[in-house]
Amino acid sequence: MKTRILFSVLMISGLSVFAQDDNNLVNNGGFEQVTGKLKKGKSIALAKGWTSPTPDAADLYSRTLKEGEAAAPVNPKGNEAPAEGNNYAGVTMFSYGDKSARTYIMTELIGPLKAGIKYCVRFDVSLADLSKYAVNNIGAHVSKKPFSFEDKGKTILAETHVKNSKNKVFNATYGWETVCAVFTANGGEKYLTIGNFSPTKETKNEKVEKPKGNAQQIPVAYYYVDNVQVFQLDSIEQCMCEKKDKIEAATVIVDEEYASNKDYKLEEKIAHEKVFFTHLSVELNPLGLAAINEIVSLLQNNPDLVIEIHAHVDPSEAALATKNDQAKDLAKRRGEAVIKQIEKAGIASNRLMLVVDEDKSPVATGDTESDKAKNRRVEFKMR
Repeated sequence: MKTRILFSVLMISGLSVFAQDDNNLVNNGGFEQVTGKLKKGKSIALAKGWTSPTPDAADLYSRTLKEGEAAAPVNPKGNEAPAEGNNYAGVTMFSYGDKSARTYIMTELIGPLKAGIKYCVRFDVSLADLSKYAVNNIGAHVSKKPFSFEDKGKTILAETHVKNSKNKVFNATYGWETVCAVFTANGGEKYLTIGNFSPTKETKNEKVEKPKGNAQQIPVAYYYVDNVQVFQLDSIEQCMCEKKDKIEAATVIVDEEYASNKDYKLEEKIAHEKVFFTHLSVELNPLGLAAINEIVSLLQNNPDLVIEIHAHVDPSEAALATKNDQAKDLAKRRGEAVIKQIEKAGIASNRLMLVVDEDKSPVATGDTESDKAKNRRVEFKMR
């Protein structure tokens, strides 16, 4: 077996926006603080500081629940691990023919915005797997007064202050994408509302391919929402929303290939496939997806096969676990990302056993970027 290491250097000026928690004007931006017992859908009001300003309430999900309407990562709308922490919200951004009401989430900021000051407003979204549609016009509205049932009824039509610069259709059902923009305050704005504020005829929609399995698609564009932030800018670089603004001196991806065409035993074939990650990331790159496809093929051709998914981080990532939200539960989230991708191919969850190894079993003990890259991995073993 030979190993190829691919380097891609990414230099970022200024501070990472992921270090803004202390300055975040959104109280409970990750929906982690919950008052009351979460059991069912339409329960966004249980997230401290959040509400729905229209009669149809948005949803709240938590991976503290093992199953049910409000569980995560698996729930009736799809399968997605939180971007951070345990919880996230769920919002209907569009329905075909307006047959289902849109939903919105709203919160009062910790303090009013100051006139003429620039703020970064950002949040993460993920299209739910069972959505039949994906749409653009996903954004946020910043206002001095809260919306109410009486003001707007079931749909809020208002100016979208924050959305993607190209107003792209957010169609990724795996992982999280960021909606983000710089907002210059008029002064006195105190409320942030997230949703689709554009008329249906002005909202572009795309049909989403039906996922494998027996689950039926829902004729809406439904998005999970997490990691909501509003903070004052010291420099525009802090709000470069459509670039990879994570802190990393270099991106290193490892690709391993067979050195010969010899016949391998099933156990060896499974052990050969590995998924490697960039620093502090859970995103699956093309090389990782190719490895997962090989594992899926082996599982499909061997119906009784059960495998263990071993998830790892490198020591530098482990050291950041108590300081950086990107590093929290990183190994577990990597393993969950791989499992989710395998399950999308129709593989039953009881054939996939997650083992979180953290940094306890390094394959390289040096401190070079290539050594770190080899340790940022998910491995597979026959059970």
